[in-house]
Amino acid sequence: MDFEKELRHSLQDDYHQQTSELTIPIIEHTAQQLKEVADLVEEAVLDLIVRFQDISDSAIVDSKRTAEQFGEGDQGGETSLIEDTNSMMETFVQSVVKSSKLNLEVTSVVEEVEASTLSIVPLLQEIEYIADQTKLLALNAAIEAA
Repeated sequence: MDFEKELRHSLQDDYHQQTSELTIPIIEHTAQQLKEVADLVEEAVLDLIVRFQDISDSAIVDSKRTAEQFGEGDQGGETSLIEDTNSMMETFVQSVVKSSKLNLEVTSVVEEVEASTLSIVPLLQEIEYIADQTKLLALNAAIEAA
């Protein structure tokens, strides 16, 4: 009986060691990828905040200029207003395009993490297979010991 207990403990220790050796690198790699994604998302959000603040500041400046032009009764003000509005719209469109590109980059990284995470499934299945085989070996050894 002592031999059986020692064998069972030995097989369990081997199983835990094999499982740890297989899963720890996978978990560490996944954690690193998730950290990278979080950093990219944080960077993207901060960049979007800055861009929207710039757009807001530009809109405030343009609205003040528009109010000044209409207040002065300037005949050339209409042309200047159209040019200023056109410039403001171009700046806005450029900011939106830059933000969209950044969002596409973040999406690409998230898709890579998803693919990497999905690649873990076969490894986990292999670990489960090894665990089942180890259990069968332990059972067989226990039967033979009995």
